[in-house]
Amino acid sequence: MTAKTKKGQEEDYGSEVDSDDEEAIEKIKKKLRAPHSTWIIKPGENSNRGMGITVVKTIREIESIIGRPSKKDGDSTFIIQKYIDYPLLVHKRKFDFRCFGLLTSINGSLKGYCYQDGYIRTSCREYSLDDVTD
Repeated sequence: MTAKTKKGQEEDYGSEVDSDDEEAIEKIKKKLRAPHSTWIIKPGENSNRGMGITVVKTIREIESIIGRPSKKDGDSTFIIQKYIDYPLLVHKRKFDFRCFGLLTSINGSLKGYCYQDGYIRTSCREYSLDDVTD
């Protein structure tokens, strides 16, 4: 069996793959970095610091979450976005940079301000999509 890599090069897997061998097919998908079907559901209002975020893998899970009655009146909107399949990692951990700025417009004159201090966050666990409930 041959398959194209992300760079368009053909790679031969020869006898490594029997078309009915699911384990071998999964190995090939990992080698080719096949995308996952992973989605993030965030509350559309009153959301802060990851509170209320759910990660799911199927459309049925999305439908069940957005179809639930809301806990508070007015909490009925959601942000649903595709999860980044292959995020940039540092030592197998997700990270992000935070810096703060302010842009003002007074009488048509734009001014920008940047706070000098920022911070970098890293996760405490290695990145894996094997268990999306964590």
